[in-house]
Amino acid sequence: MSEREIFEDTSAERNPKRKEPKQISFRVSEPEFATFQRSASRLQMILIKT
Repeated sequence: MSEREIFEDTSAERNPKRKEPKQISFRVSEPEFATFQRSASRLQMILIKT
């Protein structure tokens, strides 16, 4: 294996293919929503109330 092939193999391992962010939706009660909202803010996520 040449140095170039080795470099390409190792650089591919360092840059994983990331998936696009996903959006999920489900119904929850007001108290559950408040709990999720607090957790989301701690994890720097966004909750949208519809």
